[in-house]
Amino acid sequence: MPAILAYNGLDRRNDPAEAEEVYQEDVYSVIENNSLLGSSSIDVPEWNAVYENGEDRIRFEEQEVKTDTKTPSTQMAENGDDIYTYGEDPGTQVNYRLGPSTTSRIVGDISLYTPLQVEGTAAHDNSPTNHFVYYPVHYADIRDGYMASAYARSGSITNFYDVRRQELTEAVGYLEVRGILSGYPGGEFRPNESILRRHAASMMVDALNLEAPDEYDLQASDMEAGDRGYDALRILEYHGIMTGSNGNIRPNENMTRAQTASILTAGFENTLKAPADSHSFEDISEDFWNYAAINTLYHNEVTTVEAFRPNEDLKRSQFALFLKAAMTK
Repeated sequence: MPAILAYNGLDRRNDPAEAEEVYQEDVYSVIENNSLLGSSSIDVPEWNAVYENGEDRIRFEEQEVKTDTKTPSTQMAENGDDIYTYGEDPGTQVNYRLGPSTTSRIVGDISLYTPLQVEGTAAHDNSPTNHFVYYPVHYADIRDGYMASAYARSGSITNFYDVRRQELTEAVGYLEVRGILSGYPGGEFRPNESILRRHAASMMVDALNLEAPDEYDLQASDMEAGDRGYDALRILEYHGIMTGSNGNIRPNENMTRAQTASILTAGFENTLKAPADSHSFEDISEDFWNYAAINTLYHNEVTTVEAFRPNEDLKRSQFALFLKAAMTK
């Protein structure tokens, strides 16, 4: 804030408490409108101006001028750096252009969470209204081209050869960059393989950033400390999200779709909205043992199917889609 104010003077007319429209808000508006930020916005920091001896010059108390967070730039990637395409709106296609300009011909579209590598020096558009750069990249079999840095994020993600549908590509990428999901050696995700209860538990723990006291031991009798998935299941049991039945938590059994509804609604109870009504599904009635959880998922559009198939095993691809949907509500 003080840096922006310095361009127009520390004058009372730039004090939000004194004027309806201030210079720094105009600056932030220009950034928002010309930087491809999508729905993102820049919050004007709160501060209190101090005026001495009746003057109009803004002064600040030292303790009131401080920054707690930083917004990382998307324009710092260099030749050879790994990046991936990013966008806030599902289904977004990133324009892939012949040259580094918004007026250059589009030669293709790139799906979100596509891994790429910068192949050269970032280039600036010749338009002063575009507050971003273009990265030279090579995409698929299309000719070399450029993509806007606003849609790039630094980092390496996996190009799973068996994940092709865009909705799934975005869900898998969303979870992978957050350290929630991983595939198998050789770039294989196995989307049609059923997901084990212990694998689902591990992803839920990471998605929710859950912990449990070190002294808490898993109460289920079918696992011991050191078994695969023990710690994740211990943590979910502690929080009451996955507790098993008849004293067993069955780590190596497949998750069913009904069980998945239960752990998602329990884990995300603070963000999933309560249903306004009871949906009529084709294959379950309101007296089904966890109808309420399934109805909650439907109300929040985590699922949109009319036949929920509660007793079917859940696929890895389906769990990725469900989990990403629950996390973004």
